[in-house]
Amino acid sequence: MMDDYAQHHGGLAPIVIAADQLGDDSHNTLCVDSPVYGKALTYLTKDVVDWVKTNLPAARQAQDWAIAGFSQGATCSLQIGANHPNLFSTIIPTGSELKPTNGSESSMISRFFHGDRTAYEKQIPINAIRNHAPSNQTLVIGAGERDRESVRNVELIAPVAQQEGMHVTAVESLGNAHDWHAVRDTLRYGLVVFGYNTGLSDAKPKLADYPNLKRISI
Repeated sequence: MMDDYAQHHGGLAPIVIAADQLGDDSHNTLCVDSPVYGKALTYLTKDVVDWVKTNLPAARQAQDWAIAGFSQGATCSLQIGANHPNLFSTIIPTGSELKPTNGSESSMISRFFHGDRTAYEKQIPINAIRNHAPSNQTLVIGAGERDRESVRNVELIAPVAQQEGMHVTAVESLGNAHDWHAVRDTLRYGLVVFGYNTGLSDAKPKLADYPNLKRISI
């Protein structure tokens, strides 16, 4: 996808970092600092960000940074993106949950948040969006057409984001479910939006140019 983007944009494409915030396929860190799996949030928002800015020819301003993810990673990208507008101007989640989940709510709050419900509530994407409103961030949020739960989640999250000032495009990937095909469709369009916002491309994105994507009405 990056090679294709570069071919159509003068040899330039965004730098992409695939950061492992799980450590093991069976883990779900909730993308927070916790006594369960350690400092996942610090890793993503400080260690990775600082390493990139120190070691790669990357832009330093939030307007030139995006965060994206799929499934648990989509929830993570929404949490972190909304809670850290000073780091990320664009958020591209596919197949997000409504809230980070690992076991029952009471158990999760006890294990991950030292029993602090308020700390947990701040990690729910809709709450994070509202807590940092008004926002000038860009949100391209997607789900597979056959992943009805994720489509419903988009239908709940996107209007809140738009109401709080975000520039929102909500889409479903036709014929796909909770799978990488849906990610590919959403991310391909999201990258074009990101490239336009950051000056990599002069062409304004048109959803009509992506026939496998259908706008979700918000």
